[in-house]
Amino acid sequence: MLDNKVMHYLGSVSLEMYLAQMIAFRVIEKLGLLYVFGRGWIGYICACIMVVVSLIVFVVLARHFLNTLEIKILKNAKG
Repeated sequence: MLDNKVMHYLGSVSLEMYLAQMIAFRVIEKLGLLYVFGRGWIGYICACIMVVVSLIVFVVLARHFLNTLEIKILKNAKG
C-alpha cells in the first residue's frame, strides 16, 4: 500500500519539507488562510492540507531552480 510513486517521491523530499514546514505555516498564517474554515477539526485538517501542498510546491520549485542553477554553473566552468 505504501510502495507507490507518491510515497517514494514524498520520501525523497521529506527532509526539505521538514526544514521548510515552519516557513510555509507562517506564510499561510500571515496570508490569513489559517482559520478560513474555523478553529475546529475542519480548520485544523484544512490548515494541514494547505501546509503540505505548499511544501510540495515549494520543494518542486526549489529543486527546479537549483538544478537549473547547477547546470548553468557547470556550463560556465567548462567553457
